[in-house]
Amino acid sequence: MRIIHRVTLTLLLTNLLMACTSDNNAVAQQPKVASENVETYVGKPSAPISMNYVISKQNLEPGDEFSIQLDFHSPTESPISIKTTSTEKLTLLNAQTKWQTSATAPGRREVLPALNFVAPENGTFYIKLLASVEQEDGKILSKPFVIHVVVGDGAIQLQPVGEVVIDDNGRKIIIQKGDSSN
Repeated sequence: MRIIHRVTLTLLLTNLLMACTSDNNAVAQQPKVASENVETYVGKPSAPISMNYVISKQNLEPGDEFSIQLDFHSPTESPISIKTTSTEKLTLLNAQTKWQTSATAPGRREVLPALNFVAPENGTFYIKLLASVEQEDGKILSKPFVIHVVVGDGAIQLQPVGEVVIDDNGRKIIIQKGDSSN
């Protein structure tokens, strides 16, 4: 029994001594330096563009016409190209779906013509835009933007896929037609 205690005590003291001396003799690690030929990014690269928007009406109802005023800003001195990539069930009244601003000066915001829409039904809709800018080295960087629009109560009215019946307990049941393989 004494041998086990001595071995355990010896191991414990050895570990404590190693822990104490390892802190005092720690070697300072040198930070890794990236090569000059390699570009490093913390995240996905995207264009240095910001966007603000204002929706002309609140509490939209189906059939309402509304407009969205957009303005863009970039610290680069290059034109900003913007295009609508999707208006997802909203009717875009503008004929133009692509724009290009003049060369931007640092700190200046470029205002686009208003986008005019009609919402045909209740729902939550997303207007998707893609803005691009050319950097000094000739690379074109893009940045996506999404504008969230709620019409009515935001719920989309779905049609049932079968016949709706009420059972004996008052619960709704949907009876669907099945496909027969015979």
